[in-house]
Amino acid sequence: MQTSSFDTRFGRVILLFIGQCFFFLVACVAAATEYRFKTDGVFYVLLGLWALSAWNLARYLTTDCISLRVIYWFYSSIFLGIAPSVFHATESWSHPIDQKFLIAAILVVAIGHMAYLGGYGHRLQKSSSKERMFVQRGKSQQFATKRLQIAVVVGFAVSVFLVASFGITFDGSIVRAIFTDRYSPLASILEYLVRPSIFFILIYIVVYKKYFSSGQNMNVFLALSVLSVCLVVGPFSGNRSLIFTLYFALFLTVYTPSSSRAIAYGLILFIGIFGFYFQEMIRVVIGGGESVMLSTNFLTQGNFDGFENLVHVISYVELHGLSLGWQFLGATLFFIPRSVWEEKPTGTGDTLASNFLAVTNGNIATPLISELYINFHLFGVVFIMYAFGFISSILDRRYKILLGTSSLKAAPGGVKEGISPSFRVCYSVLMGLYLFILRGDLMSGLSFLVGTMLALCLITRIVVESPRQSFSSVRCQ
Repeated sequence: MQTSSFDTRFGRVILLFIGQCFFFLVACVAAATEYRFKTDGVFYVLLGLWALSAWNLARYLTTDCISLRVIYWFYSSIFLGIAPSVFHATESWSHPIDQKFLIAAILVVAIGHMAYLGGYGHRLQKSSSKERMFVQRGKSQQFATKRLQIAVVVGFAVSVFLVASFGITFDGSIVRAIFTDRYSPLASILEYLVRPSIFFILIYIVVYKKYFSSGQNMNVFLALSVLSVCLVVGPFSGNRSLIFTLYFALFLTVYTPSSSRAIAYGLILFIGIFGFYFQEMIRVVIGGGESVMLSTNFLTQGNFDGFENLVHVISYVELHGLSLGWQFLGATLFFIPRSVWEEKPTGTGDTLASNFLAVTNGNIATPLISELYINFHLFGVVFIMYAFGFISSILDRRYKILLGTSSLKAAPGGVKEGISPSFRVCYSVLMGLYLFILRGDLMSGLSFLVGTMLALCLITRIVVESPRQSFSSVRCQ
């Protein structure tokens, strides 16, 4: 039985790795239709870096199905593996790069991977009594049914009011439309609070019906919640990071992770790459603009420039020196307005774009690893990536324990009853946020993370009761 199980698991790993090889080949062929494709020694080094990420992604998809480390290796495989390999082979970098800085970037990424693996693996060796207490507390959580129903009604009323007052907006945020798409602190606060909160209510309704009570009395509230989401948080009504975070969290809630669904989750992640472009195309069409055609060489269209910008960051540090935490300080204190802190640094992406690359669009990807390098050099890469892996391991382990197993393998039959609703939803939402933090820049990522999690905490506080409270509710069986 153990041998058969091992053979099945290993076969899945091989199949997932071969699937990634096919995706890599398709990307290369697509690039070769528009550019001259040539290989050299650096290309094969980049290929090896991709192979490390692709193999780890295949392994952990098989054992975890979905987890934070799966998201990490997915990002590394596509954005730090396939994309730079194609860019280098076709010489389609957005800006000229120096070969020595390209090689340095490869070494920095490799060191970051090793540090992440070290931090993640260190945590796996330990199991604490705090984790067991965490599980017991999570299993005794309750839903405040009446408050959940009231939250649905309030969310529906807010959605109807917004649509009635400002019109329905399928291709953009209705909250931004209130401010005529002008940036303001109030607009950003409302954007993070209103639309995600309405979506989180829907996720909690789904959790309630799936794991706590399947009674027909909640169907009306489920329908109202779905309608609220369709009105103000449709799949084409916002930036891709927000939409991916919310809808992927809903997908995790509906389609319970299990080891037998690893291939399905892998396909969803890779299909999401193309979804980026289809969403943008449909938004343009809905908004009355000209149709945007999907280029065969989609990797060179600007969304996969993270590795290239790491190369530019290393070059920037060579010329101007380290920021010694200045950029990091600005990112962590993003909530302080510039009217109060006039010397507040801009995001690293904007700094790199305006002060080094001489481009006006500051919305460029500066991966987490480049943020660490520009602030603290290799010391920051090693230390913080190690800590990043360590924290990811804690969260992954607790989620898998709550699924009903102390190992990192998802329960074969899916989630068992008794899982903490608050941690389950929080962990699901964290998947998309985690990917955006990896993509960067850090200032945008942290503001997105904090704003979204505040909205989630608000809704959780309303609809989920701690074991010490005594409100009338439905207890998980």
